Amino acid sequence: MLTSQRRKRIVEMVQADSAVTVAQLLNLFDVSPETIRKDLLFLEKANELTRVHGGAVVKNSVQPFRDIVRRTDEHRPEKQKLSELAAELVEENDIIGIDSGTTAVEFAEVLAKNFHALTIVTYSMDIFGLLHDYKDFNLILCGGNYLKKERTFYGLFAHKILDDIHLRKAFLCPSAISLKYGVYDHQPQLVELQRRLVENSDQVILLADSSKFEKSALYKICDMDPKHIYVSDPTLSKNVKALYQANQCRIITEADDLHKKASAKEAEPSSDPSGKEHKP
Repeated sequence: MLTSQRRKRIVEMVQADSAVTVAQLLNLFDVSPETIRKDLLFLEKANELTRVHGGAVVKNSVQPFRDIVRRTDEHRPEKQKLSELAAELVEENDIIGIDSGTTAVEFAEVLAKNFHALTIVTYSMDIFGLLHDYKDFNLILCGGNYLKKERTFYGLFAHKILDDIHLRKAFLCPSAISLKYGVYDHQPQLVELQRRLVENSDQVILLADSSKFEKSALYKICDMDPKHIYVSDPTLSKNVKALYQANQCRIITEADDLHKKASAKEAEPSSDPSGKEHKP
Protein backbone atom coordinates (compact mmCIF):
# COMPACT_ATOMS: atom_id res chain seq x y z
CA MET A 1 0.00 0.00 0.00
CA LEU A 2 1.28 3.46 -0.88
CA THR A 3 1.98 5.91 1.94
CA SER A 4 -0.76 8.26 0.73
CA GLN A 5 -3.28 5.41 0.65
CA ARG A 6 -2.36 4.30 4.17
CA ARG A 7 -2.69 7.81 5.52
CA LYS A 8 -6.05 8.29 3.83
CA ARG A 9 -7.23 5.06 5.43
CA ILE A 10 -6.05 6.24 8.87
CA VAL A 11 -8.07 9.44 8.51
CA GLU A 12 -11.14 7.44 7.51
CA MET A 13 -10.75 5.20 10.56
CA VAL A 14 -10.45 8.14 12.94
CA GLN A 15 -13.47 9.86 11.45
CA ALA A 16 -15.53 6.67 11.62
CA ASP A 17 -14.69 5.72 15.21
CA SER A 18 -13.47 9.03 16.76
CA ALA A 19 -10.09 7.45 17.54
CA VAL A 20 -7.52 4.89 16.45
CA THR A 21 -4.83 3.10 18.45
CA VAL A 22 -1.24 2.47 17.39
CA ALA A 23 -1.71 -1.25 18.08
CA GLN A 24 -4.69 -1.31 15.72
CA LEU A 25 -2.70 0.40 12.95
CA LEU A 26 0.31 -1.88 13.38
CA ASN A 27 -1.90 -4.93 13.09
CA LEU A 28 -3.75 -3.59 10.04
CA PHE A 29 -0.88 -2.26 7.96
CA ASP A 30 2.04 -4.50 9.01
CA VAL A 31 4.51 -1.61 9.17
CA SER A 32 6.93 -0.45 11.85
CA PRO A 33 5.96 1.70 14.86
CA GLU A 34 8.22 4.42 13.46
CA THR A 35 6.24 4.45 10.22
CA ILE A 36 2.96 4.84 12.11
CA ARG A 37 4.49 7.59 14.24
CA LYS A 38 5.48 9.49 11.09
CA ASP A 39 2.02 8.96 9.59
CA LEU A 40 0.28 10.36 12.65
CA LEU A 41 2.68 13.29 12.89
CA PHE A 42 2.11 14.11 9.20
CA LEU A 43 -1.68 13.90 9.59
CA GLU A 44 -1.66 16.05 12.71
CA LYS A 45 0.34 18.74 10.89
CA ALA A 46 -2.22 18.48 8.09
CA ASN A 47 -4.95 19.17 10.68
CA GLU A 48 -6.60 15.79 10.05
CA LEU A 49 -6.39 14.41 13.61
CA THR A 50 -4.89 14.95 17.07
CA ARG A 51 -2.09 12.72 18.32
CA VAL A 52 -2.24 11.38 21.86
CA HIS A 53 -0.23 8.75 23.69
CA GLY A 54 -1.09 5.38 22.17
CA GLY A 55 -2.79 6.65 19.01
CA ALA A 56 -4.86 9.55 17.71
CA VAL A 57 -8.31 11.05 18.18
CA VAL A 58 -10.61 12.99 15.93
CA LYS A 59 -9.89 16.70 15.63
CA ASN A 60 -11.88 18.47 18.34
CA SER A 61 -15.15 20.04 17.27
CA VAL A 62 -17.08 22.53 19.36
CA GLN A 63 -19.92 21.00 21.34
CA PRO A 64 -23.02 23.08 20.49
CA PHE A 65 -24.72 24.86 23.38
CA ARG A 66 -28.42 24.36 24.00
CA ASP A 67 -30.40 25.61 26.99
CA ILE A 68 -31.42 23.17 29.70
CA VAL A 69 -34.97 22.71 28.38
CA ARG A 70 -33.73 21.62 24.95
CA ARG A 71 -31.05 19.36 26.47
CA THR A 72 -33.46 17.44 28.71
CA ASP A 73 -34.33 14.74 26.19
CA GLU A 74 -31.02 14.68 24.32
CA HIS A 75 -29.13 11.40 24.86
CA ARG A 76 -31.40 10.62 27.79
CA PRO A 77 -30.95 6.80 27.69
CA GLU A 78 -27.17 7.31 27.74
CA LYS A 79 -27.42 9.72 30.68
CA GLN A 80 -29.59 7.26 32.59
CA LYS A 81 -27.15 4.41 32.00
CA LEU A 82 -24.07 6.37 33.05
CA SER A 83 -25.95 7.65 36.11
CA GLU A 84 -26.63 4.07 37.19
CA LEU A 85 -22.92 3.31 36.86
CA ALA A 86 -21.92 6.45 38.74
CA ALA A 87 -24.29 5.60 41.60
CA GLU A 88 -22.19 2.50 42.23
CA LEU A 89 -19.39 4.86 43.34
CA VAL A 90 -21.61 6.33 46.08
CA GLU A 91 -21.97 4.85 49.57
CA GLU A 92 -24.78 5.22 52.07
CA ASN A 93 -24.20 8.32 54.27
CA ASP A 94 -21.74 9.75 51.75
CA ILE A 95 -21.04 13.50 51.55
CA ILE A 96 -21.12 14.52 47.90
CA GLY A 97 -21.34 17.55 45.63
CA ILE A 98 -23.44 17.47 42.48
CA ASP A 99 -23.07 19.82 39.52
CA SER A 100 -26.08 21.21 37.64
CA GLY A 101 -27.55 20.26 34.26
CA THR A 102 -29.62 17.48 32.75
CA THR A 103 -27.08 14.72 33.42
CA ALA A 104 -26.89 15.83 37.05
CA VAL A 105 -30.69 15.57 37.37
CA GLU A 106 -30.69 12.05 35.93
CA PHE A 107 -27.97 11.14 38.44
CA ALA A 108 -29.99 12.63 41.31
CA GLU A 109 -33.02 10.56 40.32
CA VAL A 110 -30.93 7.38 40.46
CA LEU A 111 -29.63 8.34 43.91
CA ALA A 112 -33.21 8.81 45.14
CA LYS A 113 -34.04 5.25 44.08
CA ASN A 114 -31.00 3.63 45.68
CA PHE A 115 -30.11 5.50 48.88
CA HIS A 116 -31.78 6.52 52.12
CA ALA A 117 -29.24 8.89 53.69
CA LEU A 118 -26.84 11.22 51.87
CA THR A 119 -25.51 14.72 52.38
CA ILE A 120 -25.65 16.51 49.04
CA VAL A 121 -24.25 19.94 48.22
CA THR A 122 -25.56 21.52 45.03
CA TYR A 123 -26.31 24.84 43.35
CA SER A 124 -28.99 23.31 41.11
CA MET A 125 -32.61 24.23 41.79
CA ASP A 126 -33.74 21.12 39.89
CA ILE A 127 -31.76 18.82 42.18
CA PHE A 128 -32.85 20.69 45.29
CA GLY A 129 -36.49 20.47 44.21
CA LEU A 130 -36.15 16.76 43.54
CA LEU A 131 -34.37 15.72 46.74
CA HIS A 132 -34.95 18.30 49.52
CA ASP A 133 -37.74 16.32 51.23
CA TYR A 134 -36.53 12.88 50.25
CA LYS A 135 -36.02 10.28 53.04
CA ASP A 136 -32.99 11.18 55.19
CA PHE A 137 -31.20 13.21 52.54
CA ASN A 138 -29.50 16.32 53.90
CA LEU A 139 -29.46 19.00 51.21
CA ILE A 140 -27.19 22.07 51.23
CA LEU A 141 -28.17 24.57 48.55
CA CYS A 142 -25.51 27.07 47.48
CA GLY A 143 -27.57 30.19 46.90
CA GLY A 144 -26.73 33.50 45.28
CA ASN A 145 -27.47 35.00 41.89
CA TYR A 146 -29.93 32.95 39.87
CA LEU A 147 -29.10 31.84 36.31
CA LYS A 148 -32.56 31.29 34.86
CA LYS A 149 -31.51 29.55 31.65
CA GLU A 150 -29.73 26.84 33.66
CA ARG A 151 -31.99 26.88 36.77
CA THR A 152 -28.95 27.20 39.01
CA PHE A 153 -27.35 29.64 41.44
CA TYR A 154 -23.92 31.19 40.99
CA GLY A 155 -21.76 34.09 42.19
CA LEU A 156 -19.94 35.18 45.35
CA PHE A 157 -22.41 33.72 47.87
CA ALA A 158 -22.37 30.31 46.20
CA HIS A 159 -18.56 30.46 46.00
CA LYS A 160 -18.33 31.22 49.71
CA ILE A 161 -20.35 28.16 50.66
CA LEU A 162 -18.26 25.87 48.47
CA ASP A 163 -15.04 27.37 49.82
CA ASP A 164 -16.10 26.44 53.37
CA ILE A 165 -16.98 22.77 52.81
CA HIS A 166 -15.12 19.51 52.23
CA LEU A 167 -16.67 16.74 50.15
CA ARG A 168 -15.85 13.08 49.88
CA LYS A 169 -16.86 13.04 46.23
CA ALA A 170 -17.76 15.63 43.61
CA PHE A 171 -19.82 14.69 40.56
CA LEU A 172 -19.20 17.07 37.65
CA CYS A 173 -21.25 17.15 34.46
CA PRO A 174 -19.16 19.08 31.90
CA SER A 175 -20.11 20.04 28.36
CA ALA A 176 -17.01 18.56 26.75
CA ILE A 177 -13.99 16.36 27.49
CA SER A 178 -10.78 16.23 25.46
CA LEU A 179 -7.90 13.89 26.20
CA LYS A 180 -5.36 16.45 25.01
CA TYR A 181 -6.96 19.72 26.13
CA GLY A 182 -9.01 18.97 29.26
CA VAL A 183 -12.53 19.41 30.62
CA TYR A 184 -14.78 22.27 29.46
CA ASP A 185 -18.15 23.94 29.92
CA HIS A 186 -20.15 26.61 28.10
CA GLN A 187 -21.17 28.72 31.09
CA PRO A 188 -18.49 30.89 32.77
CA GLN A 189 -20.70 31.30 35.86
CA LEU A 190 -20.77 27.53 36.35
CA VAL A 191 -17.07 26.97 35.68
CA GLU A 192 -16.13 28.87 38.85
CA LEU A 193 -18.43 26.57 40.85
CA GLN A 194 -17.16 23.43 39.14
CA ARG A 195 -13.56 24.37 39.89
CA ARG A 196 -14.44 24.72 43.56
CA LEU A 197 -16.02 21.28 43.59
CA VAL A 198 -12.77 19.91 42.17
CA GLU A 199 -10.63 21.76 44.71
CA ASN A 200 -12.68 20.79 47.76
CA SER A 201 -13.29 17.08 47.13
CA ASP A 202 -11.33 13.93 47.93
CA GLN A 203 -12.49 12.31 44.69
CA VAL A 204 -13.64 13.93 41.44
CA ILE A 205 -15.98 11.94 39.18
CA LEU A 206 -16.92 13.30 35.75
CA LEU A 207 -20.21 12.25 34.18
CA ALA A 208 -20.41 12.70 30.40
CA ASP A 209 -22.36 10.80 27.78
CA SER A 210 -20.45 9.58 24.74
CA SER A 211 -21.43 12.59 22.59
CA LYS A 212 -19.28 14.87 24.78
CA PHE A 213 -15.96 13.08 24.35
CA GLU A 214 -13.27 14.62 22.17
CA LYS A 215 -15.23 17.84 21.93
CA SER A 216 -14.46 21.34 23.15
CA ALA A 217 -16.29 24.30 24.66
CA LEU A 218 -15.23 27.84 25.52
CA TYR A 219 -14.36 27.69 29.23
CA LYS A 220 -11.88 25.27 30.79
CA ILE A 221 -12.74 23.66 34.12
CA CYS A 222 -9.61 21.59 34.67
CA ASP A 223 -6.94 19.44 33.04
CA MET A 224 -7.29 15.73 32.52
CA ASP A 225 -6.13 13.99 35.69
CA PRO A 226 -5.40 10.27 36.27
CA LYS A 227 -6.78 10.70 39.81
CA HIS A 228 -10.22 11.54 38.43
CA ILE A 229 -12.81 8.97 37.36
CA TYR A 230 -14.60 9.38 34.02
CA VAL A 231 -18.04 7.78 33.68
CA SER A 232 -19.77 7.44 30.31
CA ASP A 233 -22.23 5.11 28.59
CA PRO A 234 -21.63 1.83 26.70
CA THR A 235 -21.90 3.49 23.28
CA LEU A 236 -18.58 5.29 23.77
CA SER A 237 -16.14 4.23 21.04
CA LYS A 238 -13.95 1.32 22.14
CA ASN A 239 -10.94 3.06 20.62
CA VAL A 240 -11.63 6.26 22.55
CA LYS A 241 -11.94 4.23 25.73
CA ALA A 242 -8.70 2.36 24.99
CA LEU A 243 -6.78 5.61 24.51
CA TYR A 244 -8.09 7.04 27.78
CA GLN A 245 -6.96 3.88 29.54
CA ALA A 246 -3.58 4.08 27.81
CA ASN A 247 -3.24 7.57 29.28
CA GLN A 248 -3.91 6.21 32.79
CA CYS A 249 -7.46 7.59 32.97
CA ARG A 250 -9.91 5.37 34.79
CA ILE A 251 -12.96 5.31 32.53
CA ILE A 252 -16.18 3.45 33.32
CA THR A 253 -18.71 2.55 30.62
CA GLU A 254 -20.00 -0.78 31.94
CA ALA A 255 -20.40 -2.63 35.22
CA ASP A 256 -17.17 -4.63 34.81
CA ASP A 257 -15.16 -1.40 34.78
CA LEU A 258 -16.21 -0.63 38.35
CA HIS A 259 -13.83 -3.28 39.61
CA LYS A 260 -10.87 -2.39 37.41
CA LYS A 261 -8.05 0.09 37.95
CA ALA A 262 -6.65 2.27 35.19
CA SER A 263 -3.59 0.79 33.48
CA ALA A 264 -1.15 2.29 31.01
CA LYS A 265 -0.61 0.43 27.74
CA GLU A 266 2.88 0.72 26.38
CA ALA A 267 2.18 1.46 22.73
CA GLU A 268 4.59 4.38 22.31
CA PRO A 269 7.19 6.24 24.35
CA SER A 270 5.60 7.40 27.58
CA SER A 271 3.59 10.61 27.35
CA ASP A 272 0.92 12.54 29.17
CA PRO A 273 -2.65 13.20 27.97
CA SER A 274 -1.54 16.42 26.30
CA GLY A 275 0.39 14.37 23.74
CA LYS A 276 3.84 15.53 24.88
CA GLU A 277 6.41 12.77 24.64
CA HIS A 278 8.68 12.07 27.62
CA LYS A 279 12.12 10.97 26.55
CA PRO A 280 14.22 8.72 28.80
